[in-house]
Amino acid sequence: MQEIKMENLRFEDLFALEPMNYYRRLVNKGNLNQLQKAEEIWEQTHSAKEVEDFAKDIISQMNVNPLLIAAEIPAKYKNASFDGYKPQNQKQKKAKEKAQEYCIEIKNHLQDGKNFIFLGMGDVGTGKTYLSICMLKDIIKRQISAKFISAIDMICSIKEDFKIDKYANVPVLIIDDLGKERSTDWVCEQLYAIINSRYVNNRPTIITTEDDISDLENSYDNKGKAILSRLKENIEIVPMLGSDYRQRRF
Repeated sequence: MQEIKMENLRFEDLFALEPMNYYRRLVNKGNLNQLQKAEEIWEQTHSAKEVEDFAKDIISQMNVNPLLIAAEIPAKYKNASFDGYKPQNQKQKKAKEKAQEYCIEIKNHLQDGKNFIFLGMGDVGTGKTYLSICMLKDIIKRQISAKFISAIDMICSIKEDFKIDKYANVPVLIIDDLGKERSTDWVCEQLYAIINSRYVNNRPTIITTEDDISDLENSYDNKGKAILSRLKENIEIVPMLGSDYRQRRF
């Protein structure tokens, strides 16, 4: 936006200026507190650009908040952030970098359906869940709808309402602790239906598991290979090894 700076321009005249799209949207929202802050910025700077930049930040926050609510982030991880994750070894450092890179490219992954999985390889408490929620929050900041749920809670939810659409259709789904649920024939069928739907529609799935890939295949009997085949066709596999982070502070 080209800088506009006019000492004699009134604050209310900004609405008619071009381009002031975010400011007009802020006015239409009718948030008096934010409009008062915008007017204070104008009085201090007489810069239409600074007012528009402020309005853009506010509108972006308004769009993100409903997405964060819909994502159902557990209370324990409300403050999770990439800055808050402190790697304890090179594997964890690499995992954090891979997670951040994946988020940067998420719009491309919405086209190519690339998946992402943190493998515990038997290690617990290495920060897989924490980093997956960091990814979730980063993706939502990019105005993309995403949902977090543990594998056990997902199966329990489907048992209650027999609906998989909310997991099959969300643009980005994060399944935490895959492999911990009891893998009956019915569970395998539901998981296959979700993964297959996401696969054919190029919807990325982010997964955490304490297992290895071969362990996951064996967990789901005859459908294990079919499920993992769809996930592995286009996937970033990231090992997460180390000591239990729950025994220390980030």
